[in-house]
Amino acid sequence: MRIVVPQESYYIGAWRKPWISKVVEWQPGNMTVEWGLYSGDCHGGNMIIEAEQGDIVKMGQKSVDGSAADISTWHVVGFDGSLTDISANIAWEIFADRDSRRRHRRQEARRQRATAEATDAPPQTQPPVKQSRSGDDFDDFINSL
Repeated sequence: MRIVVPQESYYIGAWRKPWISKVVEWQPGNMTVEWGLYSGDCHGGNMIIEAEQGDIVKMGQKSVDGSAADISTWHVVGFDGSLTDISANIAWEIFADRDSRRRHRRQEARRQRATAEATDAPPQTQPPVKQSRSGDDFDDFINSL
């Protein structure tokens, strides 16, 4: 779903453009994000990103001079596209749990595909053998060879 976050005006002499991102991979000490976009200018606009329920979204704005006044906030996407403020620690816990469940679902899907492929495989064919039920059937079988 498309997440749109309105951004108020900001002083261009102090702040850079606002940014928004979605965490797609997160290992301790290494995070990979998918960047959204900012549609607007210093008079205001919207931060836009595609995300789904349970995704972790981080957004913020850097100061022009790179001071410690940089702003960044963590959020989790709700079922209706709303964003709930969370801490970095909670963001990590949510992401790790969700990632673990996704990995489990992928493994289970692979296992099911392998099982389906094994059962859908054509059976090994052998020449038909006529079962003998009486002497006549046996004679017919011998004569067919």
